[in-house]
Amino acid sequence: MLGTEQLYEKQDVQLVCRDKDCSIYHVGNDTGDGTITAYSVFEGVALQYNDFHIKSTPAREQSSSNVLEIQHCREGRIEWEVENGAYLYLASGDLMIDNMERKNQNCSLPLSHFHGITIVISLDDISLEVRTLFELFNIDLQMISDSFKGEKPFVMRAERSIEHIFSELYQIPKEIRSEYFKEKY
Repeated sequence: MLGTEQLYEKQDVQLVCRDKDCSIYHVGNDTGDGTITAYSVFEGVALQYNDFHIKSTPAREQSSSNVLEIQHCREGRIEWEVENGAYLYLASGDLMIDNMERKNQNCSLPLSHFHGITIVISLDDISLEVRTLFELFNIDLQMISDSFKGEKPFVMRAERSIEHIFSELYQIPKEIRSEYFKEKY
């Protein structure tokens, strides 16, 4: 599963089950537990539902700079040290875009509560068909990824426009998510 296996192969993250479209991971330590449900939408594109009731999670390891991460916080709060004592946080309704070349350290959930979605796009693994689809909408993924190199992640605080984009993804019944993602995106 794109992104998840690379980023979460840690002692407190364990694969629970997997099929051709979905992997479910359990995250647990002495501060609580959580679940990551990761769907492979297309080659090079994954969507993860994150449901945590935990105080701290494993830090994200540094990845390729050719991987984009779009993270939305539906409920709760998550914060981590990104570099040189700089901290970043997401609260309910916030959105973050990052190219994942930084290692996130000291990941904490001060409310022991976080529910959100992460979209991971690997520019090195994305299929030609998907790349062409993005280009039809004048979306240059490489330019977006390059614009974050050496920069802090982009964070947009809660707005109705963000909520509108993500609201449908939270309401999709689990039984049809894989098929829905392929049709919708």
